[in-house]
Amino acid sequence: MARSIDDKLQRLRARRTDMANQIFKDGFVQTELFEKRASTNATRYTLGAMQEVEPRYTEISIEEGERVKRN
Repeated sequence: MARSIDDKLQRLRARRTDMANQIFKDGFVQTELFEKRASTNATRYTLGAMQEVEPRYTEISIEEGERVKRN
């Protein structure tokens, strides 16, 4: 099933931010820098997918990879 670029961008936002904390008390939605740098959703998705993740996420991935390798 094909997904629209809008759906992909929304899922990317959900992965990169905590949805519960995404909306400020004034009702404004938090946006990341990559979202302001592009004019189309396809470009926003591409830039967002290429953004660096926090170091802890990388550590978790390495730990899980080592766990799988041991088993």
